[in-house]
Amino acid sequence: MTRVAALALTLVIVLGGCTAADTETPEPTASTLGGTASAAAFAETDCPADVASVVVGEVTCGFLTVPEDRAAAGNDVRLFVARIEPPEVLHEDPMFVAGTDLASLPNYGGIAPLAQRVGREVILMDTRGVGHSEPSLACPEVDEIRATTLATATDDVQTRTTFLDAVAACHERLTADGVDLSAYHLTAMAADAEDLRTALGIEEWNVVSYGTASRIALEMMRQGTDHVRSVLLDSPEVPGADPRLLAVESTRESLATVLAACASDNTCADAFPDADMLLDKALTALGDDPVTVAMTATGQEPVDVLVDDALLLRLLRGMLSDGGSSGSFMRAASVPAILDGAASGRLDQLADTLTTVVAGSPTYCLGYLPKCLPQHRASMGTAWSVLCHDIAPRHDAAETTSAAGTEGTALAAAYGNSPYVDVCDAWPVTVEDAADVDAPVQSDIPVLTMVGAFTPYSPEAVVRDGLAGLSGLTLVVDPTGGHNVVGSDCLVSIRGAWLDDLDLSAEEQDCLAGQTTDWTTDLAELGAVPSPTKAPDPGTGTGASDAGLEGVWEADLSRTEIRRALAEGGFDGLAERFFASEEIGAEGVRTRTTFEDGQFSQAYLGSDGVWQVGWEAAMTVTGDRVEIVDDAAGSTDTLRWTVADGRVRFRPVATTLPVYNGLPQMAYLWAYFAADAHQRAG
Repeated sequence: MTRVAALALTLVIVLGGCTAADTETPEPTASTLGGTASAAAFAETDCPADVASVVVGEVTCGFLTVPEDRAAAGNDVRLFVARIEPPEVLHEDPMFVAGTDLASLPNYGGIAPLAQRVGREVILMDTRGVGHSEPSLACPEVDEIRATTLATATDDVQTRTTFLDAVAACHERLTADGVDLSAYHLTAMAADAEDLRTALGIEEWNVVSYGTASRIALEMMRQGTDHVRSVLLDSPEVPGADPRLLAVESTRESLATVLAACASDNTCADAFPDADMLLDKALTALGDDPVTVAMTATGQEPVDVLVDDALLLRLLRGMLSDGGSSGSFMRAASVPAILDGAASGRLDQLADTLTTVVAGSPTYCLGYLPKCLPQHRASMGTAWSVLCHDIAPRHDAAETTSAAGTEGTALAAAYGNSPYVDVCDAWPVTVEDAADVDAPVQSDIPVLTMVGAFTPYSPEAVVRDGLAGLSGLTLVVDPTGGHNVVGSDCLVSIRGAWLDDLDLSAEEQDCLAGQTTDWTTDLAELGAVPSPTKAPDPGTGTGASDAGLEGVWEADLSRTEIRRALAEGGFDGLAERFFASEEIGAEGVRTRTTFEDGQFSQAYLGSDGVWQVGWEAAMTVTGDRVEIVDDAAGSTDTLRWTVADGRVRFRPVATTLPVYNGLPQMAYLWAYFAADAHQRAG
């Protein structure tokens, strides 16, 4: 199906299903957890565009209204809910998604296919303070100092003061608006979920969480389990663990594990024979001689980013947190190449690739929170309320500083003295009589937990210890995974098998032995530009028809070439799903791509010999980069291009749309643009 057709179908389905006309709204019900009983009401509403444009299938949306503080009369909060129906309902017990990393907007498009895979309704709720929920705990005051934090060292004293002042200003504004920041904690979030279940009239459901939102799922188990059939935790953060201290220990351990895996792989070891020394070499190089890289993130002012050893550590931890959903750069397989580039002074060649990840990240998010790209729309205030109410009071920050070791090292600068060590001084909350949500959970509910061997947030040993009180625990380790592992076909199949019977056989886990890492062995694979020479702007040079991008280009894309491009982009496991989604037959597909007068279009040759336009958008060419701006999808895709001998070659750089039609948007860019050279149409 073409992009235009798929988007049109999505909008028809969504706009037809996002009203209150089709479903009777349940009556308000008493809040059942957390203190004073108050009415919790659910009402349907139209789905917002950022949900409607990425979810394929029947979806309805609404708001759950609950007390901000269940123990006292006062404000209400409105929690956004999206409900996704499978094509065929096979089971009546739905899947409730408790969150996708605390403070991050749920990946609606990426999670939606879960409904079809498990034959159950999927219910997502934006955590209080996050996303579409009201009030929002986003902090524009902190966003405004992003350029300052990027241009200075992570532990710069003056910048740290500026940061804490901005945090305090956000706290002051929200408090003046009547928001009780002490009410945005795990106990309340778990109670919100229970109120939603009651309001929707659901007798029993399965609870799913991704990343640090596991703390919500585990708190739901602590508060009551009569209505929970099972719990699935992907890369959980567990009670008893201080994420600030864990950052010190897990960053070192996860990078050591990645480099050991590289050294034991023939391809990676041949490319990097000194793999075990790469981290030390890279940190020394950037510690002795930091580089300044000019970056301009979409919608942001240009900034000169100081790339030193501490920022490199934060970047590496961020790379192990994405799972490749944002492109081949953001995965463990690219770590050795990045370290080699840093050690040899070539990181500036990756300015385009680094821009979205580094310059587009919220202030002091990269390397501290798992999901930090612009599309994750992190509400930092929610992260700080949970940290300062539920975690920090039960841990000694001095342990973090001590564990990082010698002052002046990259580890000490990035994590021993991280901005999160003293952020609670600027974000005060009341913790008197607060429940101890940091104690281990005791339960016999069946729990499937999945972690990656390379994860910097959920090390296997820490997870086993933190979940020791769960007698129904099944723990699966992906030998090639980082943070959030369920995206691979192997882990998806394991999840489905376990969910059916709440048990796993050895045979159902056989695919783990076949998991491999497709190592990146050259910076060029990540979009590095080896020289400052830029491609000519359209219409310049000798023979504009050959030098410029403007014009019409055609390509015959075979399945073999598409597979190769997907593998190069880090999406080799998605080829069959891509072919099925795009209805690409054994003969491949012929494309016609047009860049003219600020407009872009891509057409596909149908079986009837007629060109069908599948994608239209605005476009801007700057040097050797073209930005495709699709207002309908709310996305901006960036490609590098070069023209020679009447052919244009593309390399995807970045996208602001994480998922399209159930697959990573970057996979589409690699398949349709990088599979083969496109020849100028005659």
